[in-house]
Amino acid sequence: HLREKDWNLDGEIVPVSAAQSRTLGDNEEKYAAHHVIDINLETYSSTAPGEDGKRWLKITLDQVHCVEQVMQLDKDGYPTSTWTCSIRDCSNCDGVYCSRYSLTVYTEGAAPDNLSPESSCKYGDTVKLEAIDNFIAYEIVIIGKQGETTHYKTYYI
Repeated sequence: HLREKDWNLDGEIVPVSAAQSRTLGDNEEKYAAHHVIDINLETYSSTAPGEDGKRWLKITLDQVHCVEQVMQLDKDGYPTSTWTCSIRDCSNCDGVYCSRYSLTVYTEGAAPDNLSPESSCKYGDTVKLEAIDNFIAYEIVIIGKQGETTHYKTYYI
């Protein structure tokens, strides 16, 4: 499996924040969005529909990154779904839950002017999972580039 209890990848980038459409049962202590970034496989977020009826989980990164791949891991640290990004989107998915989710990478903040075009990634500072029903999330691993360096950004969802 990809995640050990006290494991950190070199270059891991900590997100600025995590948010979700609504917390299941409004139980923030047990199911809050911040559990997606607490590096703990024993906690998870559980998302319910928001006012608009949609279910989503959003992770905001510290800056714009070239996102190449996003993996959803289960409670044991094994990948269940893997999205591979291109310059257009991150719709190419392989795994057991791909039909239940859509994943987008986009920029909410100001994008830097000096981004070199990469065909193997999607630039953005926000990763958003949307689901067709309520969902729990233990961990998301975001793999990308910043300049010439590849960074592995690991978040629990």
